Amino acid sequence: MAPEDYKKEKEFVKRLARYLNVSPGNSRAALITYGNRAAEVVGFDLNRPFSNFEAAVDRAPYVGGDRRIDRSLDKTSQIMADFRPTVTKIVVLLTSGKQTSAFGSKTPGEAAIPLLKGGVYSYVVAISQKPDISELRPVVQEPSHILRMALFDDLRTRWTTVGEIIVDTSSKYLDDHSSVILFMSIIIFPRPYVSGLSG
Repeated sequence: MAPEDYKKEKEFVKRLARYLNVSPGNSRAALITYGNRAAEVVGFDLNRPFSNFEAAVDRAPYVGGDRRIDRSLDKTSQIMADFRPTVTKIVVLLTSGKQTSAFGSKTPGEAAIPLLKGGVYSYVVAISQKPDISELRPVVQEPSHILRMALFDDLRTRWTTVGEIIVDTSSKYLDDHSSVILFMSIIIFPRPYVSGLSG
């Protein structure tokens, strides 16, 4: 991934997090980045100002190497395991390519099984024509939860569309203790969804 495209992903994450009202007393978020490994870059903090979250996203290091979507989902499962069963959980995965086939790797669908069994509602933002939609389909409950972007530039204009789809398709499951994850990756606890930006 080119450095400028990684910056576009970061801007998308920040804008979507603002749309989902990440701020003290409302949504709280954590950030995971992935490549050949997955790392929790930002942990949960109930009192973190949104400006601090934005700064943490800006500092998030690029993780190179193979594209191990399975490791990002495994990491998410570890974090989600601490949540109460009654908590609504939402995951949004960003990817611009296919899962790397390596010894010991799982398919994204296999890695997503614990999340789906745990009641997580998942979404995929598939950027460019490189992602294999057939391998991503088992990651989500509905085909409409896979959102295709032709170019990284589309992230600059379609974050509101993604936010609206998340709100529209998950709102009936939300309560004051719900959660969401985005990749690069974010975990968000929304309460409730309130748009902080327009356009």
